[in-house]
Amino acid sequence: MMIVMLAMILFILMLFIGGEQGLRSFGSLMINFMVLAMIISMIALGINAILTTVIGCLLITALTLLLNVGSNIKSLASGLSVMLVLLVIGIYSGIIVSSAGIEGFSQPEYTDIVMFNLNIGTSMADVAVAVILIMLLGAMIDTSVAISSFLNESVRLNPHQSNSHLFHSAMNVGRDILGTTTNTLYFAFLGSFMMLFVWFSLEGYTFAMVVNSKLLNREIIRILSSGLGCVLIIPITAAISTLLFKKTQR
Repeated sequence: MMIVMLAMILFILMLFIGGEQGLRSFGSLMINFMVLAMIISMIALGINAILTTVIGCLLITALTLLLNVGSNIKSLASGLSVMLVLLVIGIYSGIIVSSAGIEGFSQPEYTDIVMFNLNIGTSMADVAVAVILIMLLGAMIDTSVAISSFLNESVRLNPHQSNSHLFHSAMNVGRDILGTTTNTLYFAFLGSFMMLFVWFSLEGYTFAMVVNSKLLNREIIRILSSGLGCVLIIPITAAISTLLFKKTQR
């Protein structure tokens, strides 16, 4: 009941403050929730977690851009940029997760699920990569849309700018966005495992035990991987947007 009330409050506020755009944003949120549920269901059925997540993330990206930005060159530039970064982070995260051995459940998590059947027939390493991709997606879309929108407006106001000037302008905007975006991700992750530190303290874990904890290292790898994605999306969006805007201008 409380969840329904919170959802209604969110809907009313988005409609009141955002108007038609707020309504589209709420609809996009609901559709993305259903896509995420579909991703989880397909992974539970034994379909490859990484492939399912990449396809699902691309679908979420397309729906989000079309509903909130529209069918235009900005959406195309952002969509291509997000797709490229997803592939890069997916490959990178797969290597890191396998090397670090952070897949599966940690001891605190295992004690809560020990009564369940753990033979789920799904690679936990793939699931760990899928989680990283999903957690990174929103920040990447936000950053990419901000840069492509800036370039679109810049080209509209001054169509005679060189590719080099447009790219460097976009990079300057991206640098300003980067600090706030990485801080947003950092505090989101920090808040998610704040109770973990409390648990470590109550259980009397030593510093060495905390540093070597699978649970902590998994969260740190998620933060670093997400940060890498937020960094990569800036030059990639700047380059793709510059090429597309100048090409369509001709």
